[in-house]
Amino acid sequence: MRTIALVNEATLIGADDLARCAAALQTQVSRDFAATWGIDARLRPASEPDDEDEVLYLLDDAAQADALGCHRHATAERPCGFVFVRPCLEAGTAWQAAVSHQLLELLADPLINLAAEGPSPPAPVPQGARGEARGQPALFALEVCDPVRHDDYDIAGIPVANFVLPSWFRPGPLRDEALVDFLGRLAEPFTLSPGGHASFCTELGRWQHWFARRCPKRERQAGAYSRRRRRRLVNGQLSVVGCKSNQPPTAEY
Repeated sequence: MRTIALVNEATLIGADDLARCAAALQTQVSRDFAATWGIDARLRPASEPDDEDEVLYLLDDAAQADALGCHRHATAERPCGFVFVRPCLEAGTAWQAAVSHQLLELLADPLINLAAEGPSPPAPVPQGARGEARGQPALFALEVCDPVRHDDYDIAGIPVANFVLPSWFRPGPLRDEALVDFLGRLAEPFTLSPGGHASFCTELGRWQHWFARRCPKRERQAGAYSRRRRRRLVNGQLSVVGCKSNQPPTAEY
């Protein structure tokens, strides 16, 4: 089983806060995420990761990450993620949900090099015409929380992130009762919640970003340690996966 070390370098949260968060996240991963994506992991708060660990770093902000030399970890082969606590607190959002978000995306796409085929977002047609232009074939980054960003739920008093299911990445009609996200908020694959976003490309290596109307402006810029920014470094290693409803992704090479 994969092991994720939660390494807390943030001064804004304490060990007890992290322990409570880790317990809720373990429930989410083993009960909710594993049941729908087929991916489980053991979480452990740690001061230093072991050699076989994947790592999720909790930091105050990007300035602290720079001071600690985290750019070396961001470009290393070891799967890792970053959560910045101060921006969450300043925006009035739960840092625990941000940790959940990064954790689930780390589990689904540890090396930030997976994508699934689907239709690109429809482009508006010229003024006066009817309807929308049909999306052309595209590759969608396998980010499982971005499309339903800010759509959280509660585990033992801890807010955790909603996530899309493999069926979200599945083109074509689904059964009427089929869900495309864990909370059942979205009606169709390749759609967004009001604050969501998604990354896609119609030409390999040229990533575009699709934002819902209510996606906050501060989140439309990719930070230095964001998965969107880091994905540009692995374009040459991109792998296309096939997702079936309630099954883990299978690579198609």
